[in-house]
Amino acid sequence: MRQIVSGFLFLISAVLAIPCLASSFERLDYLTEEYPPLNYTENGKLTGLSVVLLKKIWQELKVKPQKVRVLPWARAYRNLEQQDNVVLFAIAQTKQRKDKFQWACPIETTDTNALIALKSSRIKINSFDELARYAIGTVRFDIAEQLLMEQLSSTINIVSNVTMKPNLELMAKGRIQMIAYDLQAANNMIIQWGGDLNDYETVFVFPTAFTCFAFSKQVDPLLVRQFQQALSKIVRTEEYQTLMQQFYSRAENH
Repeated sequence: MRQIVSGFLFLISAVLAIPCLASSFERLDYLTEEYPPLNYTENGKLTGLSVVLLKKIWQELKVKPQKVRVLPWARAYRNLEQQDNVVLFAIAQTKQRKDKFQWACPIETTDTNALIALKSSRIKINSFDELARYAIGTVRFDIAEQLLMEQLSSTINIVSNVTMKPNLELMAKGRIQMIAYDLQAANNMIIQWGGDLNDYETVFVFPTAFTCFAFSKQVDPLLVRQFQQALSKIVRTEEYQTLMQQFYSRAENH
């Protein structure tokens, strides 16, 4: 009888904990950036693969839709480092970052971070050792910058900017020779900038990385585990594969 009562009390406490858990998720500060096809604004609304996944995770966790703030990447990353209630997405998990935050992965597995140059430069890269002779433009705290810094013995030749646009301008002027960025995102930026994709080429591709949701270290680990369980459940579905095809095919057609 005592076992039945204790089991009943455990069930009641678990049920009562669900609203509490949901309210804890509602106290988090959700941050992202403009980075199609993962997260971007279209017709005044935030969308993208990671945004749709986040909404589905909220549904799974019985969390009502929350506000997502779109910030420049460097500012959003600093908030993740300095504040205790931040969720930042989509962010790649690298060696430098792994122990600084808590993680829920993957939004996707990416092998498309690369070094991009003007075809007219005729640059050929066979190993990381050859990069020291070139000036390379990056976006501050972006995954491609992190991957680049992990491989270089010195970062003196890295030109770090808040957005990709200054890098495209510097490369057009010959001030830098390459940019490090996600291939699809770089293509979108080049088009928005008014450039011709036929003028550019990929000269080096970085190793594969996971793109994830990152949580401030101070966030309750239980929340992160619950979030991870919901994400893992979703990415195992056929619907997830459909979403991947939907957003990446849309990006390729732009």
